[in-house]
Amino acid sequence: MSCQVYGCSVRQGYGKSLHRFPDPTKKKELYQAWLCNLNLTSNSFIFSKHKLVCEDHFEKSCFETDLMGRLLGFTNRRPRLRSDAVPTVFACNQDTREDSNLQTRKRVLNQIPVPLDNVAKEDKWNSALTECKENNIPKKKIRQGEKAEQENIGRPSKPLMVDVSVQTLTPSQLQTDLDIGTSMTNNSYLQMPVIPAQPLDTAFISSPKKDQDTSDASTPSPPPSPDKTDSDCSYVPSDESHDSNQSTSPDSQHITTEPKIIAFESCLRALFSRVVCTECGEPISSDESTILYNGTAMKVKFLCMRGHQSSWESQPLVNSKPAGNLMVATAIILSGETFSRISHFADILSLKFIGQTQYYSIQKDIAIPAIDHYYSLQREVVLQQLQGKQLVLGGDGRCDSPGYSAKYCTYTFMDTLTGVIPDFSLVQVNETTSSTKMELIGFQRSLSNIEDANLAVDVVVTDRHVQIRKAMATDHSDKNHQFDVWHLSKSVKKKILAIKPKKLLTEVKPWIPSICNHVWWCSREAKGNPDKLEETWTSLLYHISNRHTFPGKLVTKCGHPPLSADAIRKKKWLPKDSPAYEALEKVITNKLILRDIRHLDRFCHTGSLETYHSMMLKYCPKRLEFDYPSMVARTQLAVVDNNVNIGRKQKTGANGMLSFTTRCPKSTGRWTARKVYEKKEYDFKTDILHSAIKNQQEGTKKKTLHQLKSLTLPRNISKDPTPCKEDLVDSHRSRFF
Repeated sequence: MSCQVYGCSVRQGYGKSLHRFPDPTKKKELYQAWLCNLNLTSNSFIFSKHKLVCEDHFEKSCFETDLMGRLLGFTNRRPRLRSDAVPTVFACNQDTREDSNLQTRKRVLNQIPVPLDNVAKEDKWNSALTECKENNIPKKKIRQGEKAEQENIGRPSKPLMVDVSVQTLTPSQLQTDLDIGTSMTNNSYLQMPVIPAQPLDTAFISSPKKDQDTSDASTPSPPPSPDKTDSDCSYVPSDESHDSNQSTSPDSQHITTEPKIIAFESCLRALFSRVVCTECGEPISSDESTILYNGTAMKVKFLCMRGHQSSWESQPLVNSKPAGNLMVATAIILSGETFSRISHFADILSLKFIGQTQYYSIQKDIAIPAIDHYYSLQREVVLQQLQGKQLVLGGDGRCDSPGYSAKYCTYTFMDTLTGVIPDFSLVQVNETTSSTKMELIGFQRSLSNIEDANLAVDVVVTDRHVQIRKAMATDHSDKNHQFDVWHLSKSVKKKILAIKPKKLLTEVKPWIPSICNHVWWCSREAKGNPDKLEETWTSLLYHISNRHTFPGKLVTKCGHPPLSADAIRKKKWLPKDSPAYEALEKVITNKLILRDIRHLDRFCHTGSLETYHSMMLKYCPKRLEFDYPSMVARTQLAVVDNNVNIGRKQKTGANGMLSFTTRCPKSTGRWTARKVYEKKEYDFKTDILHSAIKNQQEGTKKKTLHQLKSLTLPRNISKDPTPCKEDLVDSHRSRFF
């Protein structure tokens, strides 16, 4: 079996996929489109399952995207062709294809019976062809003259083959062509056929069409005339028609990646003044042209000098909705922005934009389900990759506002070895008796979800949350509970800074950086032995008093090399009997510190989780409030962003050296060097946008689980019912009056 495209030598076994023709009994319109593009006719071509077309003749957008395979890291050897795909790529033998097009057109035209009264016209046409060869006159002008003459006499006896788009004329060409009675122009990128082919899906309307009902912008294109049968393949689209925006079949992937521009209305009106009616060839009356706006989309209704009506739309329609409106609403949430900010940006530019009601409707029905679908696919892949491993999970809660006024608490678990996030939970304050219990409920839900996925959890790393510590001791005693080293080091620093009077703090303060570093060093050297960790920690009291050997069971001397006499002289030691030493000793030997430091023996920290929380502000800023479904969807975007961009390598410069940047934090005021990593990848946002367009195309409006849950949650976190608005207005008093 070989490819049916003329001049293509690809056969089965060449390493390329071959695809069957559409079944003419089920998809007659699509089958006819294949035959027209391949220069075949239903009379000469016999359908068979053994007749195939290779993948070289389809654009990349004609193949379905395998999201699951992409997330798993493999690609399918045989790409799956979309159900509405049409072969349009014939660049391998373009010269041969053009000759074949001419031969096919002649063959089809010869099959149409020609009346006797047209013989003289045919002789005139042949003589005109001879004259154009001798005088180098373009054949198109001769054909245009022939078409104009036929229009004056009556309907042409042969169908005309022209390019698909809107006819336009420059002012100079408009006067010249109208004088000789033509209705065509050499500007083939904006032309329409006299006898248009029937589209495969009228939901995507982007080319000019006749208005059946001028009040309905989504009216489908009229059916073909009765005298033009479905098997008439005399019209063969040119390559330019595929490059234009005249989409006749739904292609959501092409819509999302197609370039878009900002066009000024004055420039568009100047373009519309060059439009020529596709019925009679008369110019369009610019004064009679009506522009209608639907969000970011534009629809123009034309009226020619003879009263013929037609229309043009600036965007393809996806199930009767402009694709631009869908994409803008989805892109707002994907970028982490809000409608008010982007709408204000559009108002400054006088840019046509969607309304608030339309935005939230698209977000609820299209964007949020698409985000949830992609997150669910990625989560399944993550859980598969973590199967059979002893996990060290780092968990931490993040409230949407500081203090006790939080409405949401997001608890996230991250695998500290790989940095991947397997699960998170969002808790609204109405689900608890107080905001202080939200973190515990989020911890229990997320850990339960991970256990239900049959993942083996060995260690759980958290901060020193009292309620979580109790829950780990009672409900999850089979797991090793570790504390984050950074949180304990921060707690020790706070206790030292609380030393009073200030005179003692002045003597102790130079030792704070060394003491914080000592917490990390003790945890790293413990190697899973909490007794050794505690002895190493208390040995600090000997070191600060210039005693570097001491009695002990596991630790008997300091870990640093012997100090030089100059280093000993410059160090500000604390004598054992000094008040500053006694104040610092109370902090180091504090019962809570000694109890909690034993939970650092595995040297675990949640630094990557804190970095994720900083990145999460991009999607869920704390100074803004979102409803429950939006908060979940934005958190899902942050999780996907984190999981996709794990393991980025450090960037290298032109000289091959690793890149660094300088930074001076406000907290320390000291200059430091930071690594510069490779740029993040955001291809997943394009996939989500493509999924949103596909959902709208299919008309599916399935609610997600968190959308259904939000129906049971009160919209307001107040415990009191909503009072009457008039009463509140009457009781309102300003402090300035």
